[in-house]
Amino acid sequence: MRTLLTLTICLTGWFVQAQAVDEKAKVLLDAVKNKYAAYNSIQVGFTMTLNDKASGVKETSDGQLYLKGKSFKLDFNGNEIITNGKDLWIFIKESNQVQIQQYDEELMETEFGFAPNDIFGINKDEFDYRLVGDKTIGTTLCNELELSPKDKEKFYYKIKLYVSKTNNEVVKAHFYEKDGVEYEFLITKQLANPVLADNFFTFDKTKYSKDIKIEDLR
Repeated sequence: MRTLLTLTICLTGWFVQAQAVDEKAKVLLDAVKNKYAAYNSIQVGFTMTLNDKASGVKETSDGQLYLKGKSFKLDFNGNEIITNGKDLWIFIKESNQVQIQQYDEELMETEFGFAPNDIFGINKDEFDYRLVGDKTIGTTLCNELELSPKDKEKFYYKIKLYVSKTNNEVVKAHFYEKDGVEYEFLITKQLANPVLADNFFTFDKTKYSKDIKIEDLR
């Protein structure tokens, strides 16, 4: 009986502690979402590292992400993904081709796990989450959050999010895929409220070579 009572007290204490940690994670996720939601637009520079441990492949690339409402522009290794919230342009530099289709946020979530314009506003209701502890990324002391999607059909099973303890800015995101591939996005620059005209989020073919191939699937 005494052993059972002791175990019950220990489990109750652990449960209360877990609830407190989850509540702290909830507050932090809300603070991050509210911070970025207050911006009219944002420019983010990042370094992405792909690590395929099974094959030993490790690649690093730099990119830029521009966000404004439902619009975004992702520039990555000379390739571009652009949307104004209605149409979607995917430019592949290697083949000098742009594909145009209607923008489908659900398709973006299926292909990439999330839409780029939602990266700073993760819907916490779609995840189980907990605050792991502190971790220093570069010279920035961060809160480390661990999120697991409730939808087990997602191609990733875990995200680690590192948030500055000073200003609640996202410093790094680490995605763990089910096939063993990991992606790390280290944010190297954040510029709040840059002036971005609406036509910045459309594809202007005059800025590319004359022989660019256009495939319109709308």
